Amino acid sequence: VGLFTSSHTTVGIGDSSFGAKYRLTRTANAPHQVALSGSLELPTGSARRQLGSGLVDYGLTLITQHRVSGAGTVRTNVGAVLVGNTQTGLVGVKTRGGVLVTGISYVRSLSSRVQAGGEFVTFVSARNVGSSIINWQLGGNVALGRATTLDLGVLGGWLAASPRIGVQLGLSIDLNRAAAP
Repeated sequence: VGLFTSSHTTVGIGDSSFGAKYRLTRTANAPHQVALSGSLELPTGSARRQLGSGLVDYGLTLITQHRVSGAGTVRTNVGAVLVGNTQTGLVGVKTRGGVLVTGISYVRSLSSRVQAGGEFVTFVSARNVGSSIINWQLGGNVALGRATTLDLGVLGGWLAASPRIGVQLGLSIDLNRAAAP
């Protein structure tokens, strides 16, 4: 296992991911909260150009959130990719199903509209340990409206299956806030 061993570059639109989260904690402003999430990734990227897996993926995750200061929050995640593959082109574990996912992140509100933070994430494959990854990501988001944020991150990793460097761009929409009067 080498450090930053890939020299291949891929640029373009990858697979599309969708997720839903259900908060198990009854009090929305509790300092410690728990939630479950489900995810679905559709193969919208070109697998031939290494911009997608060519597979439909889905998984489940348990999430905890702990407020550590007025503006800072620590989140932990543990979950599994149940069916499919976490590979999106050059980013991900090259195996089908049976992938344990863990992560820890810290996010700080810089203003009422801007958040920034960092995270470490691991993907450990039950079938192919050599394709397991440890990634880091630094990023943030900017509120575009009451229910929408523009998200940007820079990421990299340490193991051979990890991306050397990457950029992620996303748009998040909170359907509960969008539907509220």
